[in-house]
Amino acid sequence: MVNLEQNTLYIIIAIIVVAVLIIAVLIRRRRSKKGPSNINQYLEDEAKTKKLQIVERAEGFTLKKPLYMMKTEDKIGDLKDTTSQLEHKNAFYNRKVEDKTENLESLKKQVNLQKQLKMINRKHLELNTTVKTKE
Repeated sequence: MVNLEQNTLYIIIAIIVVAVLIIAVLIRRRRSKKGPSNINQYLEDEAKTKKLQIVERAEGFTLKKPLYMMKTEDKIGDLKDTTSQLEHKNAFYNRKVEDKTENLESLKKQVNLQKQLKMINRKHLELNTTVKTKE
């Protein structure tokens, strides 16, 4: 009889442990559903908020509506507009920098070519003067 009661006690304890584990798993699953379901989505949202903060700093908080009254769609629309403006400015200034570097490179080449021309003229004069004296 004691073995039967002891086995029943072990079975009851095992059932309680399994029930606690199932409850713990369900609670953990419920909490994870409240959080971001996808880490990429979470990172994308973080990137959007960072972009918005950068634009706010760049624009000096001169957006159409106050920030606390804006909806997410308004923020994204303004962010797209200001991002495109910043991209155009960036492309414009990049082109200016490229033009200036090309100009500097061409000036450097011109100086080198002028030096080479002077050396060639000197050599030409030396060769012409030595040829005349030998004749």
